[in-house]
Amino acid sequence: MKKLLIVFLFLHSFVWGQDDNKFVINGSIPGIKDGLEVGLYNNSYVKVVDITAVTKDGKFVLEGHLDHPELCMLLVDMSPENKDIYQKEWRGSWIFLDQSVMNYSCESVDSFPLIHQDDRNVKVTGSPTHDLYQQYMTLLIPLQEKYRDLDDRYMEEYHRPTLKEVFNTRKGVNIVREMELVREQMQEKRWEFLRTHGNSVVGIQVAMEILVYAGNSYTRTQIDEVVEAIDPSLRESGVYAELKEIAENMYPVAKGEKYIDIELTDIDGKSVRLADYVQPGEYTMLEFWASWCGPCRGEIPHLRHVHELYGNDFNLVSISIDEREKDWKKALKKENMPWIQLNDRKGMNGPVVSEYKVYGVPYSLILDGEGRVVAGGVRGAELDNVLIELLGDRFEK
Repeated sequence: MKKLLIVFLFLHSFVWGQDDNKFVINGSIPGIKDGLEVGLYNNSYVKVVDITAVTKDGKFVLEGHLDHPELCMLLVDMSPENKDIYQKEWRGSWIFLDQSVMNYSCESVDSFPLIHQDDRNVKVTGSPTHDLYQQYMTLLIPLQEKYRDLDDRYMEEYHRPTLKEVFNTRKGVNIVREMELVREQMQEKRWEFLRTHGNSVVGIQVAMEILVYAGNSYTRTQIDEVVEAIDPSLRESGVYAELKEIAENMYPVAKGEKYIDIELTDIDGKSVRLADYVQPGEYTMLEFWASWCGPCRGEIPHLRHVHELYGNDFNLVSISIDEREKDWKKALKKENMPWIQLNDRKGMNGPVVSEYKVYGVPYSLILDGEGRVVAGGVRGAELDNVLIELLGDRFEK
């Protein structure tokens, strides 16, 4: 039976892109209000296809066409009166669209999940592609639950106290080490699935997740291994092109890669080169941030703490992507950061984005004495853990 399913999915992916690429979703959510809009969105709440449906008598029908099978969120706007898309009450779940007639149901509106919450009350039938994706997700459920529990502990025991400049470093480091083990176990599950299903569009989605969750821990060679795990028959598809784009964006900051020298502006308004501030023989951290970024500002007290303990051996360089000099200078004055401060005045159109592929802040890169990436994307106790491994433990016992 499994062999038949794999063959079906292979043939299914092969024919996708012909004229017959229509999908239909028949939805049933008893008790839901009439007149609520239903749509298909990506993770940024942008519609994947420009269609909507409206609930009536607990039901809805979504139908349209896609260029290729795609994982998206089926969302119901439960608060149409709220015009801010990020403040709305969204309910729904992930669904892997293909050219099928799908049935989407939940026992009642009371069990219909908020987005990004447990969606096991939702049932999706009629799509072999979604069935295979659900098979993959089931593999991860126990590890995801364990990770969420650890994340809750981290927030309570480490992150929230840091907002008051209380650093429970020992607790935080122990928790992130446990979290790292769980992440490794999840990556092993993803790889196990990819090796078996590299000939399906679901395999491409899993490959994307492997890369995203690998962050800066993969070398260029390891990144290429993920991309090459996809069957050649799928390499002309649009989804494979998305996978390639993710890989190419990871190359400049992959583990072992040399940092890229870029032109920036110093605090006196002078044009400078990043190379002037990356000291040979020392570990350097490039911290990309912006004055308008709340999480960036929230991390600064912790960076001050780290600088006090490791400043002599750990070269900290903050690089703002603020386009307005006065906003950057105002934040610097308020935050009191006694380390190197540079600015990419071109913001999202500058070299931080074009060369380092930094599309969101805060983001960090840690370089060794040769200027090569050894870690990245670390914050809070994750950074503490890396510093302990690189330079020894200088935190209070």
